[in-house]
Amino acid sequence: MVGTGPKGSADGQPGGMPARCGPGQDAGSADRARPRITPAHRVVFLGGLLLERQIPQIERDSRSVIQYAADALQRALLRGFTLYHDLDVRLVNVPYIGSYPKTYRKAWFPGVTDLLFGKVPVTGMGFFNLLVARDHFRRRAAFRGLTPLVRPPGDCIVVVYSAHLPFVRAALDCRRLNPALRICVIVPDLIEHMGDYGPLRKILANHNGKEFRKLATRVDHLVVLTPHMATE
Repeated sequence: MVGTGPKGSADGQPGGMPARCGPGQDAGSADRARPRITPAHRVVFLGGLLLERQIPQIERDSRSVIQYAADALQRALLRGFTLYHDLDVRLVNVPYIGSYPKTYRKAWFPGVTDLLFGKVPVTGMGFFNLLVARDHFRRRAAFRGLTPLVRPPGDCIVVVYSAHLPFVRAALDCRRLNPALRICVIVPDLIEHMGDYGPLRKILANHNGKEFRKLATRVDHLVVLTPHMATE
């Protein structure tokens, strides 16, 4: 089984948001006044890749779907950024895995440092993975990983992969450190459509979808992958 985001997570775009875009188009392109990425810019990608050093433990301890498709899409995005040799690309990684004890065998997921494609420094964050508290700890882990990378001086944009509420909130938290920080959220799936929810989880997913819409009004750019998503 594969997925393009945190499938089954009731944690993601609709009215009253920043400029939207079509598939593969930067949502900020409609705003011609916005600054373009220049050689001095740092791009910090906040995502949940399956790093080579962590794949064996993820495959061993997972009791549910492993996000191979989401990993492939994130790698493709990062590889695209690295084609621009004048960009300082960094990765803060908090993997999309199941929660303990139902869909993952371990309550603690360890951090790791790595180098992706031989050129992208990786800050892999550890976090407490207990079901009822893990979103709080994923937000804290993401914020800790971002903190040393987004502080001024210097221009910086954080690219958040998916409408994962802990990640979006962590990126917005970083504006306290750097008010000029720009935030782009890539939305592969809307929260309401990330999985086949039961009645209770569907209520939670709908609530979190509304929460994402509120948070999305505070980010600078949104990228959606289908025309249908741009109209919801």
